[in-house]
Amino acid sequence: MIAFFRHIRKQLLAKSKFSKYLIYAVGEIILVVIGILIALQINNWNESQKLIRNERIILTSLKTDFLANVKKIDSVLKEQKKQKLTVVQYLRYFNSDTKITLDSLTLKLWWTTAYRPFHSTDGTLSSLLNSSRIDLIKNNTLKEKLTAFPSDYNTYKEHEEEYEYYVKLLRQFAANHFSFSPYVEGLENQPISIPAKGENWIGNIRHQNDVAGLALQLQWYTLPALENIKTKNSEILNLLNESIDENTKANQ
Repeated sequence: MIAFFRHIRKQLLAKSKFSKYLIYAVGEIILVVIGILIALQINNWNESQKLIRNERIILTSLKTDFLANVKKIDSVLKEQKKQKLTVVQYLRYFNSDTKITLDSLTLKLWWTTAYRPFHSTDGTLSSLLNSSRIDLIKNNTLKEKLTAFPSDYNTYKEHEEEYEYYVKLLRQFAANHFSFSPYVEGLENQPISIPAKGENWIGNIRHQNDVAGLALQLQWYTLPALENIKTKNSEILNLLNESIDENTKANQ
């Protein structure tokens, strides 16, 4: 093709048809420019499709992580709420005239000292925030909520640390005053031990305050913070679904 155009140029110059040659030269330049523009447009389209594909990979991975959070949050919320009820029931023993069996007290104390933490699935989000790849997400509202999520999660973890602190206090008390071995399979016939040194532990104000501290920590801080995480997680999932739909349409 190049040889063909070169041949035409030589003929026009040989016949001294300069005006026609000039028109031809301009036309040839225009054709070259058009070719370049078409090539650039194709390249831009390819790059655009690449960005769309990369965004879809990110969105899908984020959705997998936040869906995993839903199950974990619901499970931990359920267990923490049950624990709060158990703690309140245990607290009632301190002001009750009803005769309470040691077996009942031991089991209540056992369930009171359970620790149920929540660990967010955040591998994809952490990777995005530690790089510039989060800019591949087009939805600005989604990006804002994703960027803010670690702060909400850290707030919850701070309250969870206080929750763990009270659980450890009660576990230490239980370890010093009770034997849980009768609940081990094969040891069921062992007698349940009584509080150490005959201490009237049900009247122990320090222990009572520790139990109340756990109840208040769950009621005022840990549970509300986890409920907030659940709300934020749900909002992000909704935005992810919208963004995935938009991405699919853009790729059609």
